Amino acid sequence: MVNTTDFLNMPLTINGTIHSPLQHHYLDQAERVLDPGATACLSSLLTAFGLGDGHGRNVLVTEDYISPGMMHLDYEVYGSHCPLLDMAKSIYNDGFFNVLYSDLLCDDLTESSNKSGTVVSWDFNTQGLSIDYKVSVDSIGKATANIKFEYLLQPLFNLVQRHPKKASVAQDILSNSLFTCALLSRKFAKRPDVFFIKLALGVRLRIVGLDLEKRVSFEYLWILTTKNVSDGAGFLDLGHYLYNEDKASSGHHFFLANMLDPSFKDKARNLQHRFHFVHTANVIHLFNVEDQKIFFQNLVYLAAPGGTIWGRQVGLAEDNNQSLYKQPAGKGARFTIIGFRNFLLEATGWTLADMQFEAQLVEYHELRVKRMDKNWVLQWSILLRSMNNSQNNTEQTGLCNETRAAKELQYQLTEL
Repeated sequence: MVNTTDFLNMPLTINGTIHSPLQHHYLDQAERVLDPGATACLSSLLTAFGLGDGHGRNVLVTEDYISPGMMHLDYEVYGSHCPLLDMAKSIYNDGFFNVLYSDLLCDDLTESSNKSGTVVSWDFNTQGLSIDYKVSVDSIGKATANIKFEYLLQPLFNLVQRHPKKASVAQDILSNSLFTCALLSRKFAKRPDVFFIKLALGVRLRIVGLDLEKRVSFEYLWILTTKNVSDGAGFLDLGHYLYNEDKASSGHHFFLANMLDPSFKDKARNLQHRFHFVHTANVIHLFNVEDQKIFFQNLVYLAAPGGTIWGRQVGLAEDNNQSLYKQPAGKGARFTIIGFRNFLLEATGWTLADMQFEAQLVEYHELRVKRMDKNWVLQWSILLRSMNNSQNNTEQTGLCNETRAAKELQYQLTEL
């Protein structure tokens, strides 16, 4: 329908999102970044001797049943090279197996009822080439790719990020490798449907590969490659999608709110004490102490009497000689268990008798320079015994300081 030059230089629209033409923005850049002979690109990164692309296929296993050994073999790609090339292929092969072999799984991907789990349509028009596609990935594919993404690829990037210039190059290599993986192998001449779905997926994977700084999970990667979801937007619709809900008939509703807004209570009067369970994960430590107070006061406002508030965030070990640590760049504060408990009492005006507080520190390890504010996760839960002593209605309780102190002492003696 069009000649090759026009095709490579026409605007490209995928699932409603406009992308640059293939020639300069994708193919030329991939050739430049992945050229082994080019300086300051592939050859500038670390190399490793590899025996394959990490895809589950050929293995040798010893006969020692007490401690069997295993070696992965895939000699068509063995040698010394940048491991990111192998990892990109592994993530694509295992995560999108039904796209890789879509031509073998069905005869026509344009039929919505085909058994491959993929469907595609395309059109050449005055605006250029438009491709619409959808990919359904099975649970095993998601889990396998997620494991490789989180425990092989991400630690490698953490290591490379000690050198900012190399980190940028590594992201370019990964993103372009993901793009080219989608277009490797298979003969497209007789199956244009296979070509267009692989092209569309490759473009989306390249974009996701550039976002690794966000430490995205494979679930996030899969969503961005299968739905027209913009990063940082569309969270309410995405919430229904993730919970497999029909918005029209669902009894659940998603609210968009700023939990750092001091006037949150005035704007959400209908939500006061509405929820028996309130959860916050990996977010509180990002804010300074004053913002954390506002954040937590708003969580309390949402919680019902007798309800539970629980969460997790980066924490501090008790033996670091301080109960609070502020990052040098000012990006938030971390607490020890005792420090966080005292912070809660100060933020709410409660005593220990008003809540059942439980917490633990869980150590985690990363391939990066060790820092005292990066080695621990603080997991905690609060069962609200009473809602009468919160900071917002302390005056209504009529409790003088002496009464509160006596109540506190009685509780501590009971605990002892």
